[in-house]
Amino acid sequence: MRRAPDGEGTPERTDEKELRQGEERYQTFIEQSTEGIWRFELQDPVAVDLSEDAQIERFYRHAYLAECNYAMARMYGFSRPEEIVGARLGDLLPRSVPKNVEYLRAFIRSGYRLTDAESQEVNRHGDTKYFSNNLTGIIEEGSLVRAWGTQRDITERKQDEETRARLAAIVESSDDAIIGKTLDGIITSWNLGAQKIYGYVAEEVLGKPITILVPPERLDEIPQILQSIGQGEAIDHYETKRIAKDGRLLDVSLTISPIKDSAGNIVGASTVARNVTERKRAEEALREVREAERSKIARDLHDGPLQDLTYALAEAQLTRMLSKDQQLNARLEQEIAALKRAGQGLRSAVYDLRLEESAQRSVVSSVEDLVDLNRTMGQGRYEVELIVEEGFPHTLPGRLGTELVRIIQEALNNARRHSEAKNIRVVLGLEGNVCWAEVEDDGRGFEPSSPRRGVGTSSMRERAEAFGGEVEVKSEPGKGTRVQVRLPFRQDQKE
Repeated sequence: MRRAPDGEGTPERTDEKELRQGEERYQTFIEQSTEGIWRFELQDPVAVDLSEDAQIERFYRHAYLAECNYAMARMYGFSRPEEIVGARLGDLLPRSVPKNVEYLRAFIRSGYRLTDAESQEVNRHGDTKYFSNNLTGIIEEGSLVRAWGTQRDITERKQDEETRARLAAIVESSDDAIIGKTLDGIITSWNLGAQKIYGYVAEEVLGKPITILVPPERLDEIPQILQSIGQGEAIDHYETKRIAKDGRLLDVSLTISPIKDSAGNIVGASTVARNVTERKRAEEALREVREAERSKIARDLHDGPLQDLTYALAEAQLTRMLSKDQQLNARLEQEIAALKRAGQGLRSAVYDLRLEESAQRSVVSSVEDLVDLNRTMGQGRYEVELIVEEGFPHTLPGRLGTELVRIIQEALNNARRHSEAKNIRVVLGLEGNVCWAEVEDDGRGFEPSSPRRGVGTSSMRERAEAFGGEVEVKSEPGKGTRVQVRLPFRQDQKE
């Protein structure tokens, strides 16, 4: 029968082996933990019956890091524990930060056992770090001799909180209305700027649909806006109207952006609304003053210089009819032609000055006058036809009619000056919420890429784009030119 060596298998050897294995497991746990684990020792124990200030003074004087794991070393920018072990308490927990002193004071008041306490520390590069700590003090013979603890790095969380706090402060202090809503249009946030502009306090609107701010005739805007946001599109400086709590109609400029969650999914919309009512009133007042001045100048030109030109033209034509002097008649023919050109130019200027007033009364009548003017100025060189399709509105809202007529005017000017056309056709039509006009000629056409022509159409495009519309120019050498403008407008604003 085989016998075990002396001592092998005895209870003493078994206990030692289990103890060693337990220590190894403990050490493995310490090293592999993702939390920082540490032990601070005090070179001179600190009596627990000293005042809080005296104890804190001694902590900073005598405490040093005696042991830590890899996770803690990495939290401070080191690769190995040996690089940080021996650091003084003040190296890691600056005394200059009042929160750190309060952290130590809370440790003392808790009976040297603290849970989830936050500290503000610095790493080896001087960067600020935030930690959540659990620590326990070891008391021997009435004095604190060491402390064990664990810590988690919460720097990113704290920075996010600070960023959100700053943004929240900006949002709350903004004079603009900043409103958060779901993709269903339910209001989720409401700042003081929104309260000032719309008159509602947050409790009155949170959880309610954004449509409480929208005039009935503009309710169709909301689904369109939310659809665009849901597709990831932002909306910049969209001018529209909204209703305040007291029923006032406000002019507002909206900038609307998607709100995304941490996974990048669009979960809502953020609206920044600026009250532009006073600006709109000032612009309208200035426009009225300018229009009044334009009308006065038009009247003065019509009743003065244009009448004088007409009288001079009639006198020259009568003199030519009565004269039998061929040389005189030749000179009179030149003078008559010059007077006609001057009169036509002056009539064109008078028409342009009266255009806004005329277009606001009737877009169709303004275009008819414009067509008649171009027939006269063509002196029989071309025919101009006007077609108004059924359903085209008599007037258009705001300055939309004026700008449409100006675009048609520019297209007719280009045709008259450059196309050498025999026939020009103007068509007015309506498709849903879009009014459109087309000016087509059978002239010589041009290459659309021509720089000179590009400059000629830029003003038309700028006018259309200012109202959310577009201008399309199609042309080909020898096959004429077609200019089409499309301008969106609201059906409820038709006459």
